[in-house]
Amino acid sequence: MNEREKEEPVFEIAVVIPRRIVQEKDEGSDCVNVLVQEFRKVGFIVERVHGIAEEFVKLAAPLETLGRAAYELQIKKRTHIGMDLQFQAEDVDAFVRQPDGSIFSWCERFQCYYHLIYGIVNSVGSAKTLKFDGREIRWESGENLLQKLESENIVKQVFPLHDEKKRHKLLKSWALHWWDFTNQPIDEIYSYYGAKIAIYFAFLGMYTRWLLFLAVFGLVLGFVDFGFGLTALYLLAIQYITQFCGKVSVMLIKYENNENTEKGADSLVYKVFGLYFMQTYIGIFYHALLHRNFLTLRKVLVQRLLLSEVLENLLENTLPYFKYSYKKYWVRHKKKKEKGEMTGRIQFTHRAEKEYLKPAYKASISEELEDGLFDDFLELALQFGMIMMFACAFPPAFAFATVNNLMEIRTDALKLLAILRRPVPRAAATVGAWLNIFQFLIVMSICTNCALLVWLYDQEGKWSIEPGLAAILVMEHVLLLIKFGFSRLVPEEPAWVKANRAKYATQAQDMCSKKLLRTISGEMALVSRESCSES
Repeated sequence: MNEREKEEPVFEIAVVIPRRIVQEKDEGSDCVNVLVQEFRKVGFIVERVHGIAEEFVKLAAPLETLGRAAYELQIKKRTHIGMDLQFQAEDVDAFVRQPDGSIFSWCERFQCYYHLIYGIVNSVGSAKTLKFDGREIRWESGENLLQKLESENIVKQVFPLHDEKKRHKLLKSWALHWWDFTNQPIDEIYSYYGAKIAIYFAFLGMYTRWLLFLAVFGLVLGFVDFGFGLTALYLLAIQYITQFCGKVSVMLIKYENNENTEKGADSLVYKVFGLYFMQTYIGIFYHALLHRNFLTLRKVLVQRLLLSEVLENLLENTLPYFKYSYKKYWVRHKKKKEKGEMTGRIQFTHRAEKEYLKPAYKASISEELEDGLFDDFLELALQFGMIMMFACAFPPAFAFATVNNLMEIRTDALKLLAILRRPVPRAAATVGAWLNIFQFLIVMSICTNCALLVWLYDQEGKWSIEPGLAAILVMEHVLLLIKFGFSRLVPEEPAWVKANRAKYATQAQDMCSKKLLRTISGEMALVSRESCSES
């Protein structure tokens, strides 16, 4: 075990149970006591907390408990020789540790927790009678305990808890650390939130760094300021209309024959982005391609960029806070009403209860197929399309996007660390369907910018192939060729990453080979001594 694993237990999962009116006299049949005993039998460290409105059972798992679950789940982990092998508790030193020094990632720990929590069954040959708040519940032989309690509304929810030490550390080094601009502690984010959220912030940081030069260049060209009233109403209408269409898309996806949940999520991304693409850009395409008035087009772009960024940031950060504040107020009000007290302030003394009241990190259109990253990626994709497809008309748009993204990195981090409940970890290797969407927007931007240049050159609309128009058409083909060439020729994994991986694998293999030779030599010497003693 490393130093962290020897420290006091970190409670990472909470089980929510409603407060009881009737207390059971027989503790042996009390539903919550039985649940706690079963958790301890599995190997959890358990702590019970009585909140204002609910009771919380907090769970922490030692390495031995997680190791047993990982073995049962047949989780494969990277070894020092570069191979992925099934985890074995007795060979723990052979496996590569996480950036924070722990053996298992947050995603792996979460899988182990759920495997153990939902693996508790009645192993006795007969049914057991459990009691809760004056009711009797029959726990049949072979029946899952937690699922039974959930069906009886005794267990209200199971959710991840924040690790306060890590959370405060990330607040300082990430959410409130403004001086490094786009630099972020990606390893620490991965260790705490899992791969999918870490990939999003790595993508956001890289995207923002590439915008810095374009932002400076665009500001040099200047921009014009306009009014924003009707645009704000229009954007709000788009937001809610498209959310409704997104919910319809979710319903349609249920009837699709997708291989797995991830494929269904990608299908949902394509459908909803198509809706947002049409709703967001149809007015801009009208001004760019039909109306052909660059001053009006610039006015529309300024309005959309400023208002969409401001509205999105306000909504995604203030709404969860107001929901959290309202829930706290309602719980306090309900408790005062039960006690008949109208004065005084009821304080929340337990962290688990505060986190339970916080909103979950979820998508605005669906909880089933996507997590909260859907909205964050959608915001980035729409911004990318707006600044790239109409770059010729309004170069300062890159400056708007850069400033917004620098703010987005910190506000999203603050939202995840302080405003929302700790998200359920999700495994991911890439940004998924969003990569294809960004590729599509790049191709579209080449075509639209060349079209804008054509109409600037050919204002009379004669469409005669003159040298200028021919040069623009040639430029479009060259840019498309360069784009597809980069897509084909640039490797997905840099050469230095491959070289380092091969180097570390070789060093680890040499070290393991030496240990193996020493082991074999020791065994041979032992056999030799035994044969000599026998003779």
